[in-house]
Amino acid sequence: DTSGSMRGDKLAQAQEALRIFLDQIKGDQERVGLIEFASGVDVVLPLDELGGNRAALELAVDGLQAQGDTALLDAVYVAQQQLKALGDAERINAVVVMTDGMENNSRVGFRDLVRELSDDSGVPVVVFAIAYGRDADLEVLQIIADSTGGQVREGDPATIRDLYKILSTYF
Repeated sequence: DTSGSMRGDKLAQAQEALRIFLDQIKGDQERVGLIEFASGVDVVLPLDELGGNRAALELAVDGLQAQGDTALLDAVYVAQQQLKALGDAERINAVVVMTDGMENNSRVGFRDLVRELSDDSGVPVVVFAIAYGRDADLEVLQIIADSTGGQVREGDPATIRDLYKILSTYF
């Protein structure tokens, strides 16, 4: 199946990665949200402090499903807009994107997204992309990450364990 959605083992890897990532964040003041994307974009949990939504996030991660297409650009756009709307310059504003598919279903155009991400007005938002498998859209992920000063990494356990530390270096 090459429809671009997260399938079976890759979804399980991404879920495990999200669990490890959340475990690395010890404080309850950090804001974390969860956005799922396939054929469309679903804000599963809006940004909120972990003190209030950690358990809900863990449940939501367990409930993620593999289906449909890959509206990657739309998901990054929605996440970035949420961070910009909060406008919290005191914190690291980061979008972590995990995908194993090729962008194929977004409404927002690639150039428009890159322009939006490169826009320095308001709070800077760093995009950090985690790619799973050979079908991941590395070229698109690289351009998106580069436009924010972020990075693209393969979804291996060492990267995931270091992810929070790496993000912390951006502050």
